[in-house]
Amino acid sequence: MRLISALAPKSAAARGPRAVRTVAFPAGGHEPPADAAATLYEMRRTLEGNRSLSLVVRHELRTEDVRLAELRANPGASECLELVARARQRKAELMRGRAEAATRARALLAVGAREARAASEALRGIDREIAAVDGALDSVLGILRSPSERAARKRTRVAALEIAQGRLDAVAGLLRPDLSTEALERLDMRAPRFDVVAGDGPGQVVVELLPR
Repeated sequence: MRLISALAPKSAAARGPRAVRTVAFPAGGHEPPADAAATLYEMRRTLEGNRSLSLVVRHELRTEDVRLAELRANPGASECLELVARARQRKAELMRGRAEAATRARALLAVGAREARAASEALRGIDREIAAVDGALDSVLGILRSPSERAARKRTRVAALEIAQGRLDAVAGLLRPDLSTEALERLDMRAPRFDVVAGDGPGQVVVELLPR
């Protein structure tokens, strides 16, 4: 009888979560509430102390998140043109600043000054900002080039998943500190999915302690 019992599938209760916590976010946002760390504290402690458990973290997308993602990802033509003008102006400013920063970095490097390293890092920072502006400009121009409904749906999906990923990253930042390497291996961060949960409540991250 013991052998049969061992081979029989576990009950639904045994397979279900041992504890569940949720972290709700404002619509379209990914800043966790002030009490999120306290909400997750016991989950972290239990994960660290019980090697038979894993911590599964997943996101639930809500209708309001998708609505805001659609608005952000698909600005109107007039707004796009304004954004293009702003981006080009900002890039021009950055390019002028880059020329000055490059000249200064070269001069400091030539004389072996201590400030050369900081000047070079400042130049790299400007280059990163220019790349970010170029990326944003390409995105806006892409909207103007592809105003179709299908393209708009795709952009909405991408924007909604970015909201979800930002929330998962925020919760991961609350869970990971001080966890041992072994416990981190049992932290299962699920990739965001474009599955909209019915209801008017806020989007949330669900954290579940499950048997391994």
